[in-house]
Amino acid sequence: MIISVVLRGIAALLILCLGALIAGRLVAPDRLFAISGQFVPVRHQVETLLHSAGEDRETGAQRGQTMERGRTLASVHPLDPLPYTLLQFEGAADGDEMTANRAALTALSFQPRNRAARMHVVNQLLARGAYDEAMAQITLLYRIDPTGRNIYHTALVGLGQNPTAAPALERAVALDPPWKERVVLDLSQTTADRAFVQRLFEHLPERIDVLLKRMISEGDMDAAYLTFLTSLPSDVAITIPFDPSFSGLAGSPPFNWRVNDRYAELSETGGLDISYFGRGSILMARQVFPLTTGAYQLETRFEGVLDPEAATFGIRIHCIDGEKTGPRIGEWTFEPEAINGGQAINQFVHDQSTGCAYAALTLRAFPGGYPATSRLKVLGFTLSSVEQDAS
Repeated sequence: MIISVVLRGIAALLILCLGALIAGRLVAPDRLFAISGQFVPVRHQVETLLHSAGEDRETGAQRGQTMERGRTLASVHPLDPLPYTLLQFEGAADGDEMTANRAALTALSFQPRNRAARMHVVNQLLARGAYDEAMAQITLLYRIDPTGRNIYHTALVGLGQNPTAAPALERAVALDPPWKERVVLDLSQTTADRAFVQRLFEHLPERIDVLLKRMISEGDMDAAYLTFLTSLPSDVAITIPFDPSFSGLAGSPPFNWRVNDRYAELSETGGLDISYFGRGSILMARQVFPLTTGAYQLETRFEGVLDPEAATFGIRIHCIDGEKTGPRIGEWTFEPEAINGGQAINQFVHDQSTGCAYAALTLRAFPGGYPATSRLKVLGFTLSSVEQDAS
C-alpha cells in the first residue's frame, strides 16, 4: 500500500514534466509535419506530439501515429533525448514496458540529468523491489533536481515507513546522503518502529535531541536516558548532574545543560557566566538526571559579588515524569554571603513522598528592589549522598 503511494508521488512529478513539455505549443499539429524537420526544433515537435496525444488519449489510431512520429523524430535526431522521452511516456501509457524502458535508458545515455527518464527507472526499480538501487537513483535526483526535492522527500519517507523498504533506507542513510537529516527527522515523528528510528539516529548523532524528545513524550525516561548515555563519547565522565562544572561536554539536553543563551553562556575556562538585568524571574539553566531515594547534599560554587538589592539567585529540584512536572524535592535562594563567599551548601531528602526516578535541577534569577545588571559566574555543582538522621 505504501509503495503504491510512493509510486503515485513520484509519478506526480513525472506528470509535471509532461505538463512542462506540452505547455506553450508554438506550431499547430496539422502544420507540424508539413514543415521540414530541419527547420522546426525537435523540442517543439515533441511538445506538439504530446499535446495531440493528450487530446486523443483514448484513440488507438492516434496513439499509434504518435508513436510512429516519435520513432521518426528519434531517427532524425538520434542524439536528442526528447524524442525518447516521448516514446517513454507513450510506451508507459500503453503498458509497453520494453519500449518505455529502452527509451528511458537511451534518453539517459544522451542526457544523464534527464529527470523524466531517471524517474521512470526509479519506478521500475521500486516495482521490482530493488530498493537499494532505487534509493541511489532518488539520491541522484535529489542532488541534480532541487525543484523536485519535496516530492523525493515524500517518496523517501514513504519508503522508510514500509517495513520491506526500510532496511534499504537505513543503508542509504549510512552513506550520508543530502536528504538524510530532513528524512530522519520526519521519520522520527511519523514512524511507529522506534527501534528503526534509533538506528537511523546513529548516523545523525548531532540531532539526538529529537529522538530523546520523542521518548520522553512517550513517558519512557529510562530509554531516553540510556540513549543519551550511549550517544556520549567513550571518554566522557558520567556524573550526576552531568557536566557539573559547565565545561561544555558533548551531550544533548535535557540530560545535559540547557542554557538560556539570552542571559548566560558557558565560559571558555569552565563555569556559567550570567548577566541578569534585574527584570522578571528568569530560568538560566536546567538539567534532568536520575535520582534515587536518599539524603543528599548539593554544593554550589560561585565567583562574583552580588548586590542583594538588585537580584537574587536560587535553585529548585523537582520530580519529572515524562513531560510532566512532579512534586518539588527542594528549593533554595542563595544568601548574598554565600555567593560572595563562593559557596552554598544545601541538603535535602528524596523519599517515597516524592517517589520519582528522575529530577530536574533549575537555576533561576529573581529581581531585587531595583533593576540593575548583576554578573555572576556559577563554577559548578557537586551532588553527594549524606548519612540520613535515623531519629
